Amino acid sequence: MTTDLDHDALERRLGPREHPRGVIRYGGAQASRGLRLTGFLVAISQPGQREAFLADEAGTMARFGLSQTEQALVRARDYAGLLEAGAHVYAVAKSGHAFGATLMDIGARLRGQSTAELVAYCQARHAAMHEKP
Repeated sequence: MTTDLDHDALERRLGPREHPRGVIRYGGAQASRGLRLTGFLVAISQPGQREAFLADEAGTMARFGLSQTEQALVRARDYAGLLEAGAHVYAVAKSGHAFGATLMDIGARLRGQSTAELVAYCQARHAAMHEKP
């Protein structure tokens, strides 16, 4: 796939690309380690399991066999911790339904910002990308 974007020109205008704090390389070992946690997060994104989770978080986590560490990450809504524990990023994003969080809320927490700060940052980056040189 080709693109009309001149990445060098964008970098000159916007500055160097930012790499998110705590970048995690997700591969086979990470996926295997987080299989149970990923399965849990995917499950609670479905209406019936989500209702069960919201009615009894501890019982639902125990039923899925989450370790004490995994349960603590879920209780804290520690999205970075969930990723470090091997949860797949898509499962973490989908879990927002059960946690009452939007994708922007999750992204903001991962960046150490409020949702409003992340929205403002994204809007500024978008506007800068579309400025005429």
